[in-house]
Amino acid sequence: NKSFSVSTPSHVGDVSRAAQRRSLVENSEGNGSVWGGIATHNLRQPDSSRLLADRYCISVALNHVTPYWPYISDTGGKPPESCVFSFICNTAVLFQLLIVYLRYKSVHTFYATQVSTFCLPLKVFNFIGLIVGLASSFGFLLVANFQNDYVPAVHFLGAFVVFSAGMLYQWVHTYITYRVYRSGVAGHVGVGWVVAQAIISLLSLVFFVGATLFAGLAGSRRRHHIGHGTFHWSTHDGGFAYHVLSSACEWAMSTTFLVYFLTFHPDFKRMKIDIVVRRRSS
Repeated sequence: NKSFSVSTPSHVGDVSRAAQRRSLVENSEGNGSVWGGIATHNLRQPDSSRLLADRYCISVALNHVTPYWPYISDTGGKPPESCVFSFICNTAVLFQLLIVYLRYKSVHTFYATQVSTFCLPLKVFNFIGLIVGLASSFGFLLVANFQNDYVPAVHFLGAFVVFSAGMLYQWVHTYITYRVYRSGVAGHVGVGWVVAQAIISLLSLVFFVGATLFAGLAGSRRRHHIGHGTFHWSTHDGGFAYHVLSSACEWAMSTTFLVYFLTFHPDFKRMKIDIVVRRRSS
């Protein structure tokens, strides 16, 4: 015998969202709360793709965001989906730090003394890449742990650092790959690798400019309309089309970052990593 007190929605979309909320609560009552049901489900499905899908579905089902292309951060701005968002991002930061360090060591070990550049030594470019890679990871931590609904200034600062430093990281290492290819010291580094990295880096830049430009256009037009909060863009709000374009560019830009890391695979598969532990002399 379950009873619910739900106000009469004003239109069909509200009816659907209210039904989703009731269904989510009913399905999780055996665990005591919505939080318990979500946590139990994620323990059974730990893979990141399901966690990403869960985060979006949770935020939409609880009417925390609009289902029409929300920004990445908006799908993790409120609990309980903010917990999933922080978990995914903090885990991703660990892998990003590992990749940044391994790429730095591979260039330093295999190419730094054998490849010449037009101006600075390759090891200088490699060190610059390490610094901006670490900066991007730090920005990622800020995004993960300071939600835009509660600490927007820190969150947006972190997002700017993630994307701007991430793009610089791509261009630096694309140049490094190009110089390695031109030197001929590594037979597995071909022109295809250079072209792939250059295309991905260019796409990241295009998506970054698009996300920033369309977000500005959406915001300038939305001020003249009655909205429902920044998490709930409606088709009736001014600038809705620009908002969707901006959000799509943001998701695409994040995807290019992931794909770029995959281009390091030819180098990484030729590496052997040893961990040496020695007793410290007294």
